[in-house]
Order: sequence, then structure tokens, then C-alpha cells
Amino acid sequence: DEFYLQRMENQCVGCGETSKLVRFSIVPHAFRSHLPLQFKEHSSHDIVLLCFLCFQRAADAATRHRNALMASQGVTDSSTGKCIPNQSKMKARKAALALGRAGLPAEVREAKLKILAEHLNKEPRQITACDIERGSNLETYTVNEHFVP
Repeated sequence: DEFYLQRMENQCVGCGETSKLVRFSIVPHAFRSHLPLQFKEHSSHDIVLLCFLCFQRAADAATRHRNALMASQGVTDSSTGKCIPNQSKMKARKAALALGRAGLPAEVREAKLKILAEHLNKEPRQITACDIERGSNLETYTVNEHFVP
């Protein structure tokens, strides 16, 4: 198969980022277990590399699609995911990423500084470039100890 002979690049398939990459399964493990054996075999066609931001977007879209499929079949999802999102950290990280961009309007910058400062238990005027960098790198998901694949 020519696919396996081509040169593979370690970069996000969504945006081209080359650092902090995560493996993402196109077919969720919960569904794969119900497929015929020929589709369960190891296949790297099903695994893609994504940066953390693209992973979040893909995981959110996959969750919406999964929920729609389950609802269409009358199945109730009582499971929780492998990772649990921390909405507060997500909001702070998004604010920090915005603050790292040039040309942010003053009122938007003040709102983002307030969000990040609240997360760091600081006043907005106390936020430093180091705080913005630290906020940009926040881990927004934690591993769910009770996850059962």
C-alpha cells in the first residue's frame, strides 16, 4: 500500500503545527468495538496527529456527532470521557492566547486581561508577559480516573 511507503510528517493535519501533538482516532474506540473484525485491525488511516487546539475542536465535533448518532438510535450515553474539560481553564487559556496577538482592540484586551487575572488571582494591571505565556500553555483537560473504554 503506497500510503505506508510515503514520508510521514509529524505535524497537525488541521493547521500544520509541529509541537504538542496529540493522536486522534477518527473512529471512536466506543464504536470500533462494535465493528466487524476486518475494520478493527490496526490501521494508521484511523489515527491523525492534531495540535491541542485542533484536538479540542475535533473532540467537540466528535462528541456532537456521537450524541446525534446515539440519539437517532434511542441509546442513552451514560459514560463519561477519558478526559474531562476544565471550562474555567479553557476560558483563561483562550484569553491568554488572544492577549498574545498584536492589534487587539483596547476594550477587548481589558476584558481578556480581566479573565486571565481572575484565573491567576491577580489584578488585571498585575498581569505580566510571563503570566500571558503561562496562561497560553494551560492544560485544560484532566484525565478521568473513572473512565472505562
